[in-house]
Amino acid sequence: MIKNKFSVADAHGNARQSGLDGRLRFEARDAADPARSGSYDLVTAFECIHDMADPVESLATMRRLAEPDGGVIVMDERNRLHFCSVGRFHLVANV
Repeated sequence: MIKNKFSVADAHGNARQSGLDGRLRFEARDAADPARSGSYDLVTAFECIHDMADPVESLATMRRLAEPDGGVIVMDERNRLHFCSVGRFHLVANV
C-alpha cells in the first residue's frame, strides 16, 4: 500500500483553514485490512475502488466499519455497469 502523506497533510490544512480542525480525521490506510476496527457514521471511497488490489474485501470492510444506521458512499468511474442491491448495500459492478 502506498500511503500518500502529502494528500493527508493537504486535507488537514484545508480542514484547519475551514475552521473544521479537530472535527475531522484524515488517514491513509489499507481499506481491505480485515483487522481494521472502529465505528463510523459515514465511510466514503471516491475514484479509488477500481485501483484497489482487493476491491471486494475493501467494500466489505467499509460496510463493517459503518454504524448500523450509518452509510457507505462509493463513487467511481463510469464503465459498462451492472447495478443491484443487497440489503442496505447498493452495488455497482463492471460487467
